[in-house]
This record gives sequence, C-alpha cells and structure tokens, in this order.
Amino acid sequence: MQLVSTNILKSRTSQAIGASQTDLVISEVLKIDVGTRIRVDIAASSVTSAVGLTVKLQDSMDKLTWSTLSSAGQVAVTVDATVTINLLDTVSGDQVDLPLRPFIRVIITTGAGDAATIDAIFVAHDKA
Repeated sequence: MQLVSTNILKSRTSQAIGASQTDLVISEVLKIDVGTRIRVDIAASSVTSAVGLTVKLQDSMDKLTWSTLSSAGQVAVTVDATVTINLLDTVSGDQVDLPLRPFIRVIITTGAGDAATIDAIFVAHDKA
C-alpha cells in the first residue's frame, strides 16, 4: 500500500464561509480504497470565531446517505491555521470510525458571528 495525497476543496479555490452554517459541504467527494488510515488537513484563514467553527469528516457507502464521524473525525477552527483530522486503526479512540466507508467528504458548521476562508483541504490516505 502507498500513501497518496489529494486536494479535495470544491473548485480548488478558496471558499468564504459565513455565519450560521450547518453541515455545509466544503469538499468534493473522494473515493478511497482502504479506510484504515487517513489524514485530512484543512487550511483556514480570515477566521473569526465567536461561537465556534467545526470541521467534520463524513463517510458513505453510496454517496446518498452520509454519516458524520465521531469526535475523532471532527476538529475546531479557532485561528488562522491548518487543522488536522487524523484517524489511525492503531488508536483505540479512532477505531469506532474505522474502517471508513469508500466515499468521504468534509463539512463545516459555524455559529452566529463566525466566519472563515477555507483555502485547501488535503487528504492523505492509503491506496491499494
């Protein structure tokens, strides 16, 4: 197996995210071969955090029904930075979400007064 990295940000251009968004899809759907190890880096800038911004990873069997991963698959965005969701089959807290279903995507939830620009979403995953 090899580890591959892909930018899955929608349209490959920065996205401005406004306040009061619930589970807004900010990535393209990515098909993964093996779902036992994954790292998602989300580059955010122009962050204004009043209530809280949360980036979440979802997976699906058919691209119709999506499941949001547990807290291991979610990360808060509070400042301009790259935040990471990292899931490993060797970490007991991550095992509830693994193996991942074959399709993944990234969503964001923002509170009132929150805003950010998502500049890139890179996914590193195993490829058979």
